[in-house]
Amino acid sequence: MKKKALLHLYLPDSSLLESLPRALRHDVDELWVETDVTSGALWTPDTIHAAQTGKIVPVLASPAGIATLAGSASAFRYHEASGRRIAIRLEKPVPFPSSIPGGIKNPLSVCLIDDVFKEIERNDTGGLKKRLDGIRAAAAALRKTGATDLSVLLFHPDPVVQLNGNRFISRTAGVRPIASLFFDSESETSDDGDGFLVDSAVSLSPLLCNGISEELLLRPSLTVCGKKGSVQKAVLKAKLLLAAMDLRPKRYELISCPTCGRCLLDLSNAARSIKKGLESLVDELGPNGSLLEESGGITVAVMGCNVNGPGEASGADIGVAGGKNRTGTIFKFGKPVKTVAEAEIVPEMIRGIKEVIEDRIGRAKR
Repeated sequence: MKKKALLHLYLPDSSLLESLPRALRHDVDELWVETDVTSGALWTPDTIHAAQTGKIVPVLASPAGIATLAGSASAFRYHEASGRRIAIRLEKPVPFPSSIPGGIKNPLSVCLIDDVFKEIERNDTGGLKKRLDGIRAAAAALRKTGATDLSVLLFHPDPVVQLNGNRFISRTAGVRPIASLFFDSESETSDDGDGFLVDSAVSLSPLLCNGISEELLLRPSLTVCGKKGSVQKAVLKAKLLLAAMDLRPKRYELISCPTCGRCLLDLSNAARSIKKGLESLVDELGPNGSLLEESGGITVAVMGCNVNGPGEASGADIGVAGGKNRTGTIFKFGKPVKTVAEAEIVPEMIRGIKEVIEDRIGRAKR
């Protein structure tokens, strides 16, 4: 596996921290929270306790907020305790205001978020250059204040513009790009939203696989955040996307055949049910999920016939191959363990998957 890509989660409202499942906080490296630094709403012991130490990244509404942050001792104590950086939204006038202090006692790690970049047309080369030059100037202004470890988030719906913009900033300004994945609707987090992931992979892989970016910020909309379980599904899909790029260890991999004339089972529904049960078991792991990753994850095969099926099923940690008379042979670690009727395939596979997961986690703890 290549160097592990970091996965961050953006919350469009600080109040969402309270409803965020604690287990989910172990699945991401940082929590980016939209806030107003001048209100003091985020700088409370309760909020610090609500998230893991070192994970909260405040997202400031405007560059002017850095002056307030830089001049506040209590804010720095918060930053040191609960976030390794802050994020600042760039507005249409890119250069920073003169109110930024000339020297910051405590160096800050800063990310510049440019949501205006996505509005520039692909053929507007002058507008693109002006925007990118402005970001370079903002980075230079930040360095003069004593800020270190600069990064930038540039998203554009055109993958070519996004790639070229991030490559330009990386080479000319010495600023690390962060890739961004948007979930705007519940359908994109559903079990039928795999097409969205394919489109996202096309857009993100040039950044992540070529080493231009080593971080991915997951940005669910308020609509997605408001639907119970949707954020968890978005995080899971983002992790699967990174795992497919060999940039994140896999918790699980499910292999299934497309069916053919030899298949006598209702394979599609069986595979769908097994996948749902597998995902549910993985979701319930919480902090132990990282232990499953460290142990290599679990591979599950759901095959429809006894011709090619046994080879794939025996090559997985646990698998099933369809047989005659609407039966399925369960394989575990390469060996057939039992043959069951079609109605028992899904519950037997779920039980077996649970046993394998528990065994892997138990070994990882030793």
